[in-house]
Amino acid sequence: MKTIISSCHGMILVTLLLLCWSQTNANTRSYYGEKPKLKKAEKLDNLIKKFNAVENKLILVEGVVRRVCKKKGCWMVLQDKKYAVRVTFKNYSFFVPQKLINTPVLVQGHLIRKRYSVAEQKHYLEDEEASQDRIDSVKTPKVSWQLIATGVESMPRSH
Repeated sequence: MKTIISSCHGMILVTLLLLCWSQTNANTRSYYGEKPKLKKAEKLDNLIKKFNAVENKLILVEGVVRRVCKKKGCWMVLQDKKYAVRVTFKNYSFFVPQKLINTPVLVQGHLIRKRYSVAEQKHYLEDEEASQDRIDSVKTPKVSWQLIATGVESMPRSH
């Protein structure tokens, strides 16, 4: 009987430790690339609206990761309420994991307007394992936003 009670106490202790660890893990911040140095983050929508004022300046953007390159994690898509932006990593110097999808993040970098060729668009669709029909539907270049990141900080998810 004593052995059964000791075993139960041991299992309860292990379960509590695992719960504490997973809660702590979910509330910790992770860094990719350089740890962002800027302190004042702005929402992506606001920065795009005032693009001319922030062009060529180092900025700190707040948003939610919606997609990550499935092949290497070499890009991600950051979404706010109205706008989305493709985030690439300066000099291909770091990558991010798939687990960042639906995670709020801070991204430090430079916002630019970029012309994406048909080939580039198809390449990104292949990276996200889009259907062949979707890939084949790309026929013209497009101009969109890109954020060239020097660092990414994942923030705890709110429950």
